[in-house]
Amino acid sequence: DEGPELSKAPSGAPVDLPELPEPDELWHPIARDWYLSLRESGPAVFYQPSDWAMARYAAELMSRGLNSDRPPNGQYVSALDS
Repeated sequence: DEGPELSKAPSGAPVDLPELPEPDELWHPIARDWYLSLRESGPAVFYQPSDWAMARYAAELMSRGLNSDRPPNGQYVSALDS
């Protein structure tokens, strides 16, 4: 047995994405760009509704951090990166 079959993500934007919410107008431009870039990412073909919900949550946290006057917190950045 050679193990499970591997699926490769296509390059470029997927053609069959679900209807996704637009980024919040109040998000920081970097958070907005990151969220929109996910739609153009090949791995997006594998995203489930919970992945898109997590992306919105991450973009909200990212935006709040970027709009803050305080320096980034290491735990906060680590959580966004996981």
